[in-house]
Amino acid sequence: MEVTKQDIANHLGISRTAVSLALNHSPKCTLSKKTQEKIFETARELGYPFQRLGESSKKICFALFNVNDKTSRSTNSTSINWIDDYVGRLGYNLVYMNVSGSDRSLKRFFDYVESKEAAGLVIFGLTDISLMPQIRRISIPYIIFSELEGEWENCCSPDTCSIMKQAVKKLISYGHQRIALFALPLEFQQQRNILRGYRETLEEAGIDFEPSLVQVSSTQDGEELAARMEYLNIPYTAAICANPTVQFGALNWLRQHGIRVPEQKSLVSYGMNDLVMLSNPKLSVFYLDEEDWMKEGMVQLFKGMEEGRKDYPCRWMQQAEFFEGGTIGRCYGWSNEPK
Repeated sequence: MEVTKQDIANHLGISRTAVSLALNHSPKCTLSKKTQEKIFETARELGYPFQRLGESSKKICFALFNVNDKTSRSTNSTSINWIDDYVGRLGYNLVYMNVSGSDRSLKRFFDYVESKEAAGLVIFGLTDISLMPQIRRISIPYIIFSELEGEWENCCSPDTCSIMKQAVKKLISYGHQRIALFALPLEFQQQRNILRGYRETLEEAGIDFEPSLVQVSSTQDGEELAARMEYLNIPYTAAICANPTVQFGALNWLRQHGIRVPEQKSLVSYGMNDLVMLSNPKLSVFYLDEEDWMKEGMVQLFKGMEEGRKDYPCRWMQQAEFFEGGTIGRCYGWSNEPK
């Protein structure tokens, strides 16, 4: 097995980010010279391939957009780490950029990528399609890991509409018809896709769509959503949550108020994070294999770099995996009392 930055971090008892900043000679690195030297020494001892270190001039830019947005800030750091290791194995350094919506931040971003200091560009968290005309004019190959309205080239996106249909069908197969949706703000394209998949699947099954069953939180507050349903006396037997954070909050509120999960309410969500396994019971979730998703996009990026082309088709990742967990059960009626 090839030595990774995480291996070096584990060996030294420091964060992987610190190792990455040191090995990439990042200008943002604030580690002492002694600590940086220790990182390089340990890298040599463990057999980290030196062609991956900062002496290499080959760079890939990683741009995280909308860094002030709560949804974007929740991007799993393991995705960044995986991409860092992936490009490192190919002899590239990863250059991080946080891009807000300000004119100054956007100018800094576009000035950097147009300098061609980086050979390729990876974009996460982009939600504003008004930026796409300018992004499409970028002169280096790029890949976008974001779910945008419409179908854009150079995107590798989860098809959350299709994934949501899988989740709703699973609950219907368990006998649920009063299915709530605990969503995040609907101005985000992903959330609109989730709503579309939810609504279309209900209607295909002959179940009327009821707007009152759709509740939205701008703060990923599942406890507030579960409480709202109870206090407004909106009956439901299951809820699909926008992500495991919302699901975990809803689970906590229901249990604190004597409502048993999954005997009385079932909960399922989209996505995978640490809460899925830390929860008791474990959360039931639909999720994409993150490595497969990112590898699909990165293969396209490097193929474009090798062939000297910028445009390749949009890739939609449709088939989700299901982790059973312990928050989904069969429906025995609308009552809070299981039969």
